[in-house]
Amino acid sequence: MTFGLRNAAQSFQTFLDSLFRNLPYCFVYNDDILIASRNLDEHISHLKEIFRRLDENGLVLKISKCIFAKPEVEFLGHHVSARGIRPATERIQAILNFNRPSTVKQLRRFLGMLNFYHRFLPNAAKHQTK
Repeated sequence: MTFGLRNAAQSFQTFLDSLFRNLPYCFVYNDDILIASRNLDEHISHLKEIFRRLDENGLVLKISKCIFAKPEVEFLGHHVSARGIRPATERIQAILNFNRPSTVKQLRRFLGMLNFYHRFLPNAAKHQTK
């Protein structure tokens, strides 16, 4: 697929989704592939299947951008581990250190930061209307 086309990213995402759709341990976002395994042996088995599918479809990985067999990773502003998903520490600090908004634009920016993590904030909407 020629990149630079208007829908290239969406088409590539759809293609990767279809490629790994029936693998419950595989999560794809754009060109990032996350593999959730219970142990190293299972992880190696999962990697072999992922590599097989990539190879069959003429796709290659840039090894310098790959991270293998890590028990926890930072991904899209979240810390992902066997214990679950939580906001990344530096993102929490950014919210805590945000100066009190004095303009509508700053308020929108702050609310956007908060709303990104709404799933971790019980009753967030109720508190934001006060």
